[in-house]
Amino acid sequence: MNDNIIKKYEAMGFVEALMAIMIAGMASVVLMGIAAKALKEAVQNERIDKMTQYAVEGANMTTSAIQNPDNAGLVFSNVENCYIPVPVVGNQSSYTFHKTNNQYWLLRSSNLIVNNIIQRGPLSRVPKVIDGGANSTESQFVRIACIKKNTGYLTIRIGIAHLPSSGKITNDKEIRDYFYTTTIEYENI
Repeated sequence: MNDNIIKKYEAMGFVEALMAIMIAGMASVVLMGIAAKALKEAVQNERIDKMTQYAVEGANMTTSAIQNPDNAGLVFSNVENCYIPVPVVGNQSSYTFHKTNNQYWLLRSSNLIVNNIIQRGPLSRVPKVIDGGANSTESQFVRIACIKKNTGYLTIRIGIAHLPSSGKITNDKEIRDYFYTTTIEYENI
């Protein structure tokens, strides 16, 4: 009879060990899910930070392009028109606006931006934002500069679009379009 009690305790120890392994496995799954979610949020935050950086750079590029004497023939109106600011070929510290067939690439903002969403179709053949650094590469972002003339100043609205996204919402796979607005004095009015 004493032998029967010992076997019963040995079986209980085995069941307890299986339960502990099962609980540890479930905890691992939960912790991995939390880690995966945190990693997705970190990647999304990095993309949004990149968009902010591109927008501020775009405002500086646009201001420089407006002040560039080579762009003296460019006339701004009281209707907001959008351009693509780009570095001057061969001079990465000077800026201009993208040209197609010796004409400035230009769209009215009302045709390009609908409900604060940049339409992807017209952007299919424009230069993408170049990531700087030693290994400069073309990114998945496009930068537009929408400029409107006012009395004594220009209003510049920089739009950043992540081309693989629709631009409507920010979630696990999508990024909402980003806009940054600034003004500069403009004496040619």
